[in-house]
Amino acid sequence: MKELISVIIPIYNTEEYLEKCVISIINQTYKNIEIILINDGSTSMNCINICQNFEKVYNNVRFYNKNNDGVSETRNFGIEKANGKYLLFIDSDDWIEKDTIEILYENIKNNDMSICSYHRVFENYNLIDNIKKLENDIILNKTKTLKILFLNGKYKMNYQGFIFNKLFKKEIIDRYNIRFDKDICYNEDRLFVFNYLLHCNKPIYFSKYIGYNYYRREGSVTNQKAYNEKMYTEFIAFDKMSKLAVDNKIDNLDRLIRNEYVNHSLQMFIKYNYLPEHVIKKYINNARKYLKQVVFSYNIKVRSKLSILKKYLMIIYITQMKKKRKLAILTINDNCNLGNRLQNYATQETLKKYNIKVKTIQNQKRIVGKGYIKKKLKELIKRILIIKPKYKRYNNFMKFNKNIKYSKYYIDMNHIPNKLATEYNQYITGSDQVWNPNFNRMSDIDFLKFAPKEKRSSFSASFGISEIPEELKEYYKNNLLEMKNLSVREDRGKEIIEELTGRKDAEVLIDPTMMLTAEEWDKVSKKPRKLTMDKYILNYFLGNLSEKRRKEIEKVATQNGCTIINLMDKNDSLYASGPSEFLYLVKNAFMICTDSYHGSIFSIIYNKPFVVFDREDNIVNMNSRLETLLSKFQLQERYSKDGKIPEELLQCDYTESYKILELEKEKTNEYIEKILNNSNDEKNKEGSINWKKKVK
Repeated sequence: MKELISVIIPIYNTEEYLEKCVISIINQTYKNIEIILINDGSTSMNCINICQNFEKVYNNVRFYNKNNDGVSETRNFGIEKANGKYLLFIDSDDWIEKDTIEILYENIKNNDMSICSYHRVFENYNLIDNIKKLENDIILNKTKTLKILFLNGKYKMNYQGFIFNKLFKKEIIDRYNIRFDKDICYNEDRLFVFNYLLHCNKPIYFSKYIGYNYYRREGSVTNQKAYNEKMYTEFIAFDKMSKLAVDNKIDNLDRLIRNEYVNHSLQMFIKYNYLPEHVIKKYINNARKYLKQVVFSYNIKVRSKLSILKKYLMIIYITQMKKKRKLAILTINDNCNLGNRLQNYATQETLKKYNIKVKTIQNQKRIVGKGYIKKKLKELIKRILIIKPKYKRYNNFMKFNKNIKYSKYYIDMNHIPNKLATEYNQYITGSDQVWNPNFNRMSDIDFLKFAPKEKRSSFSASFGISEIPEELKEYYKNNLLEMKNLSVREDRGKEIIEELTGRKDAEVLIDPTMMLTAEEWDKVSKKPRKLTMDKYILNYFLGNLSEKRRKEIEKVATQNGCTIINLMDKNDSLYASGPSEFLYLVKNAFMICTDSYHGSIFSIIYNKPFVVFDREDNIVNMNSRLETLLSKFQLQERYSKDGKIPEELLQCDYTESYKILELEKEKTNEYIEKILNNSNDEKNKEGSINWKKKVK
């Protein structure tokens, strides 16, 4: 009887492709197969249902449901559960030809690994058949096979480091405890294959048979358009393989690996137009180390040295071009509004991660003349003397503003410098209520009318109202149609845009304050001078607080030995707190009671218990906005419409909320990448398109 083969399939939100994948395995000519389906915490129930149905119908299908730990841990889980003599890994959005397993099995009998070729298939199942093919089957030893992994030879495209088109012996995997590195998210399969090959004593069989269909869909891990920090782990994999090559004394392999490192660095710089500065430094420093090794090596030909030098210089050139990128933020410059200042700072810091220069354009009305000078002198005297708490508060706001990079000039619609339209690569309006007509500031500035259309984008902008006044609808429609990229903060904002313009491309993104971690916010946090109590409840209410709710908060404070800080009460000693002090107060509070959008957001960021009350005066209705926020992050129970504070709200567990937050951050980063890639000025063209031409 033929030996059992275990087919391991990790699954994460691939319900559209999963059935095709599993059926292609069930229909194999080789029948002694067990199929191990592992759901890696898919958010879609459809994936689970499909797997359960297969398990019910077919005796050789086993289904496991686990928390989301990533593909490496999921494959390791599959290895532990596998009973077969041989292992085959298949991605859940791919499929195999009916003879694939039969051919792989026949070719591994006298060898330690068998490999088949593959097709690349793109969206709508368009076949891309430009992969180099073998004319005949070949058999190679492990040393030659390892070198193929890092060479551009005729076998490269058939082999590569992919896990999917290879049949492995489980005995080798178990004997040497070969597993996928859970800390590596990219190149993890290449490292696994590398480790496996090091322990092979028999040859490796390469088949010309095209048995695997590799589906490259939009949004897959290998097809991401925006850079994320996890991508750097592929270079950690390179380092580990380099060390293994040296330890195992495989001639010339270490140099090949490091050469591939430089190639990947160059590809990274070309593919992703915007890389964080610290990431760029990592790539350049590592490339520089390898360059030194190559230059001072006697075993490397001059031609090869010049090739590496050329690639390194190309990386430097691209880096310098990208450093010239500049972006302008247009938002509300309100030096007494905590949410506004914190949003402005968060937008700036989020965009700076893309290694671009970011400035906020000050857009306040210019008042000139004696009256203006007299007014400013009075304000200065009051600030120096610090007569009233509001001037102390204003002073703390101005201190926080030092963290924001402003333009040297002010603008309004009657005073816009001629150079402004060309000074920046992109212009962003948001994230505050920049489109709220009730603020009496509606102007063309808020729609970036001074800039070319292709440079206009909104970032989590808010209308702040549910309906646009009839007399303003045409104005809004015309301006929104001329925005290149649109994103809003609320679902209702997206609906307004579609109703007015017919545009369906507006995206709903999180408030930019949620793009920064608690640790990042700590950098601008500051303890208030007059904070003397250790345990307190922070009341942060922008509307009125009823006597009923005040008593409920006082009751909770008494029961838990807390003092109450009323942050927006001018009679409270901590009223003078600015944005930095606000952050400290939230972080160290026993709990937060609020009717504020940002009061809720920072409670989540700092992992603090909080309760939300309706804004009772409804001067500016924030209730729907808060409901949307709490619903998105599955925290509806923290909305107290009856004014009560249940005991369970004094504790918090935001594990699920943080998972949702990570997905929302990815969505926001993709939008930012789209904005930055849409820049159409000549300097930007030169710095992207021409790079690719040069590399070719």
